Amino acid sequence: MGVLRAVGRKLPDPVKKIIRLALPTAPVPQYPASTDSRDKTREYVAAGAEPVHSIKDMGPLSAIWLRQTIAEYDTAAEARRNAMSVAIFNEVSKYPRGADAILTAYSSKLFGSHPLYRRIVAARALGEGEYERAFDVLHVLAEQQKTAFDAAMAAWPLMRPAGREDAAVKYLEAQSTVYPDDLVLRVHLATALYCDRQTQRANAEIAKIKPALDALLAGGYGWHLSGLREELDKALADKAVYRRFSFDETSYREDLIQNHWDPYFHWMRTQSEHVMFGWLRRFFADKLTDLGRGVDEVYNFGVMCAQPDFEAAKTLTGTRFVGVDRQQTTADLNNHAFILPNIAFAGAEIEDVVSSLSAGPTRALFHARTATLCYPEKIRQLYQACAEKGFTRIGLFENIALSHDAYRFYDMGGDIDRSSTIYKSDQFIHDYKAMLSDAGFAITKEERMFSPLITPFSEIDLGSAHVYLEAQRRT
Repeated sequence: MGVLRAVGRKLPDPVKKIIRLALPTAPVPQYPASTDSRDKTREYVAAGAEPVHSIKDMGPLSAIWLRQTIAEYDTAAEARRNAMSVAIFNEVSKYPRGADAILTAYSSKLFGSHPLYRRIVAARALGEGEYERAFDVLHVLAEQQKTAFDAAMAAWPLMRPAGREDAAVKYLEAQSTVYPDDLVLRVHLATALYCDRQTQRANAEIAKIKPALDALLAGGYGWHLSGLREELDKALADKAVYRRFSFDETSYREDLIQNHWDPYFHWMRTQSEHVMFGWLRRFFADKLTDLGRGVDEVYNFGVMCAQPDFEAAKTLTGTRFVGVDRQQTTADLNNHAFILPNIAFAGAEIEDVVSSLSAGPTRALFHARTATLCYPEKIRQLYQACAEKGFTRIGLFENIALSHDAYRFYDMGGDIDRSSTIYKSDQFIHDYKAMLSDAGFAITKEERMFSPLITPFSEIDLGSAHVYLEAQRRT
């Protein structure tokens, strides 16, 4: 939901008003009574906090903006200062060149020793892919500030999607000794251990803080997890395929999906390739290109904005790329934005598209950040249909994160009971290895990695990790 809030904040006020008027009035959720309505998140986590200074909302940065922002920071309470730091760090990381106007000799002379200014310096370095420099700046600041918030912030450049797991583990082990009671550092350490393929140690760390996680995830969010657990149990018992949930009546609705698609289109084309949507664009384009080599067609299940498919199609002109999403509007938008002779889009259920294919062409399937919202039976049937229709390769990028229900990480390949469990709000974790094996595919590549999130401080994102798998059909 954090993405949806970000989308809403960036829309012009007249557009927001039109959307609000068009939306049906949502029923008031009947949560169980709670004796404490406060956000259970650690104060500095600032989960769900509105960015108090969004660079894109405010326009070009300037020395005046910096002076005013630092003045506000200096008079704010600690939680407010940290929320400001997170929001500004996020924006500068995504759009690092936007900070050029304030990272000057003049500003450095005035504010170079100020913690907020130094976080901006680190954020720009991260956005430019200078991970070591970003870490060095934040690490020195953490040593001086002596707060758990700064210690956790310094871990962010190490907790990038892949390649720095060992360094992240060593750093977080040391900081967890300095701040042994800090929940966020402990979860970050467990996540780093998991991404470093030390699952047993990761779960041992989570076990130490289970009471604190219980307190954090109690109340309305805990009630939601209970409902999600019941939904999955019923779907497994009934072997249900089609799922309808809250997003289908809001952001995924046919007449509203453009409000979801437009920001993706903007973010994928403008954000730094080292963080979030800029990173996803580059990563997906590379994987789609790899999958497309040596096959006639690549089908992307849950394509949303097809910028990565477009880039892959430009590289592999002899391969046909087909983006599939449920809404016809999504197909229309992609058809408007991405025009090549070897790219096409369909607004349909993926299984209907696959079942309609004739024998002949060699094919591959790709899905990313999509199956997590699907019932397991849908994924099982999809993989089986792909095997029957001659698909030779399947690639996927999905979460394989800390279950906010079971309080543990899972290894795929038989570790997950019934091959599916719940992850967090509206999302599931599936055992893709087991499902692919059952359909006749053998794993050829596995990359476990941190989430591309910039600042994983919200309680909803704790323990976020992803896996990229490739599988080849057995002959």
